[in-house]
Formats: sequence, structure tokens, C-alpha cells
Amino acid sequence: MNQTLETKYVINRFPIMATYGYVIAKMKGYNEELSQALGYGVATGYAILKNVGLSLKTITPFNYRSEATKKQKPTLEDQIFVKEDEDFNDYEYIELGGIEFIKHKRENKLRGIRRIRGRQQPFTAEDFKRKVIDKLNNVKPNGFEFLVEIIKRDVEKKGFDLNNLRQWEYYNFWKEKRDVWRSSGIWTN
Repeated sequence: MNQTLETKYVINRFPIMATYGYVIAKMKGYNEELSQALGYGVATGYAILKNVGLSLKTITPFNYRSEATKKQKPTLEDQIFVKEDEDFNDYEYIELGGIEFIKHKRENKLRGIRRIRGRQQPFTAEDFKRKVIDKLNNVKPNGFEFLVEIIKRDVEKKGFDLNNLRQWEYYNFWKEKRDVWRSSGIWTN
């Protein structure tokens, strides 16, 4: 019997990608709050890239500048807006899944995606809880914890070197597993 798309998948890709990012962040040793922000940020970043149709390598604020400025190293000043009482030295870059984020050094939230210009909403653990954990738990009681265990098992089985995980490895594994992780087969058993 052929399953229709409505019965084949029980949840869309965004919460699955966010949970995958969360699991990788936790396995790399980030705390709970930052791991949730990273998971939400990675899923948002991939959604942006999918919608604009550009690869991660082509999005940079220097693409449309003169040859002289293209050779300059990107600075935080080129990539984020800060309040007058803030200092650019209070920020750092943090990478997950091939996407670099701008993070305040003392906070567990991400200010934005490094190579996306303009004002961005911060990526926070509260966003993750509302848009990921709550959705997964609505599909199945303790659905978030259920999916975390499945993804963690699959990642451990794959044997990634998490300290040197390349974007193409991260993304190809996502493409291989995403439909399995959201299929009715694992969510209805």
C-alpha cells in the first residue's frame, strides 16, 4: 500500500533539523541553553539558505564590494548592529553545521548568522522550546527526548569527529536521515 505524504511524515523538517543541531551541540559539550539556541539557529540558517537558493559559500557581505574590499577580512562591524553601549569585543564567532553565528561572550544566545547582513532576531533557547520541543511533544508524549535519543544513537553510530565535522558531512548525514527521523514509522511505534 502506498502511503501519502500526509501519512508518511508526521512532522516537518524544521524541528527535526533543529533537534539534530541541538544533539550535535550537546555532544560537542555546549550547555543546554546554548545548545538549544544553536539548534534553532542552524535550522533557521538552513531554511534561509534553502529559500534564497544560495550555497553557504556564496553568502557574504563582501560579494558585492570592490576588489579592494573583497580582500579585507570580514569584521563584526560589517555584520551586526550593536547598541551604543556595546563593544564589538564582547562578541565571538561560533560554528555549527557549517553556519557561523555571532554570539555574545557572556550570554547563551546567538545574535545572528555571521554572513547574513542586516538586523536579525537573536536565536534563543526560548525559541527552541516553543518551536521545536513543544511541536515534537505534541506529536508524541516526550517526543523531543525520544527524537534526541534516536539522533544521538545515529550520530554515534556514524562516528563523526565532532571537533572537525565539516559542513558537507553534517548536511549529507542530515539528508540521509531527515525523512527517517520524521517518518510515521518511528513516531507511531
